[in-house]
Amino acid sequence: MALGWLCVLIWWGLQWQRFDARFGLAVGVVLGMALSVFVGQRVARELAAGDAAQTRAQTDLVELNHRLEQMVGERTATLQRLYVNLQAEMAERKTSEQALRTALDLLEYSQTAAKVGGWQLDVATGHLYWTAETYRIHETSPAEFNPTVEAGVGYFLPASRQRITEALQAAMERGEGYALELETLTTKGTLIDVFTTCTVTMVEGKAVKLTGIFQDVTERKAAERAMLASNAELARSNADLEQFAYVASHDLQEPLRSISSSVQLLQRRYAGALDARADEFIAHAVGGVQRMQLVIDDLLAYSRIGAAPRVMQVIDMNAALQVARANLSEAIATSHALISHDELPNLMANPIQIAQLFQNLVGNALKFRGGKPAMVHVGARQDAGEWVISVADQGIGIEPQYFERIFKLFQRLHTRTEYPGTGIGLTICQKIVERHGGRIWVESTLGQGTTFYFTLPVAATVLSANSIV
Repeated sequence: MALGWLCVLIWWGLQWQRFDARFGLAVGVVLGMALSVFVGQRVARELAAGDAAQTRAQTDLVELNHRLEQMVGERTATLQRLYVNLQAEMAERKTSEQALRTALDLLEYSQTAAKVGGWQLDVATGHLYWTAETYRIHETSPAEFNPTVEAGVGYFLPASRQRITEALQAAMERGEGYALELETLTTKGTLIDVFTTCTVTMVEGKAVKLTGIFQDVTERKAAERAMLASNAELARSNADLEQFAYVASHDLQEPLRSISSSVQLLQRRYAGALDARADEFIAHAVGGVQRMQLVIDDLLAYSRIGAAPRVMQVIDMNAALQVARANLSEAIATSHALISHDELPNLMANPIQIAQLFQNLVGNALKFRGGKPAMVHVGARQDAGEWVISVADQGIGIEPQYFERIFKLFQRLHTRTEYPGTGIGLTICQKIVERHGGRIWVESTLGQGTTFYFTLPVAATVLSANSIV
């Protein structure tokens, strides 16, 4: 609006100049000055406004630059964290891959050492996969042989082939796994024994995958066959020895009785009639004959255990112990023994042999009581799948180094003058226990007492007492 009024004044001044040049000039000068002032102010205002805008722009630019730097810093920090995480993940993955490679190497080594390969069959496609060890067991390679069910079955010998065919059919049709020992020929014609298994993966009632192992057990089977042959030979040898011991001890009875009668007759007829030296010789002969008689009797008892049939019946162990006590009644009275016992179970056993077992063990406790009244306790406890029977005394005890020796034939720890006997009693005990499927051992402390333990299977236990012998 001010500019409009200024334009009017200029126009008015120009008009006056037409009438009066001097007045017009004066008016022009005035108007020019006014115009210059106005224009100067306007320019000044425009310049001031431009400076303010520039200042604001610079401020905005600085702020924008600051935000940009902040964003770049944040992005840089994020990228650095991502980089560090990526490096850690790569290191972890590398470690995992190394561990996996090591595990696979160990697995392959274990499979090779154990001669155990693996196989897997996709039932739908018929694709059969073999591990490297399975190829090695068959003495072939992936380049030489493409495994299929038909080709794999073809390796087995006829009898084994029929078994594996039936097993595979049952696995695919009914989902039944298997574990078989079979005979097979390798690609190079080597006859080997193998152990193979199968586990079936079922989906909606159908077999979709068969997985199993294939192990070369040729060495184990050869060792088993050798052991069976050795055991058979050992059994035959033991039977021959037992028969020899039985025949020898039985056939020696008659001549020994003749010798014993003759020596005892000499003793009765000539005791005191000859010199002391002769009496001593006769006494030695009588003693030797008596000892020989004991040895033969014990040998005969030992051989009869092995020769007797394994006739078992339900017996009351309490009754068997009472039979042993009756047979030892004189020794019990002489040693002033106190014998106690727990309630013993009913077992399927040989009554004569169990009574003899108790008689030998209790008799040992009476013999080795150490010059004091014998204290004997027969205990019983059930432990897992067996009964543990114990015969404990408070006698002279046994040193640990003799715990195994005392069960061997004719092994004695004392002289005959100290304790009589033949050294066969505990051997007989061991044989009786082993024939009943158990084991026997001893625990002892020298000077404090001894406990003999023997076991019998719980399967032989009879809870009912209706059939007690």
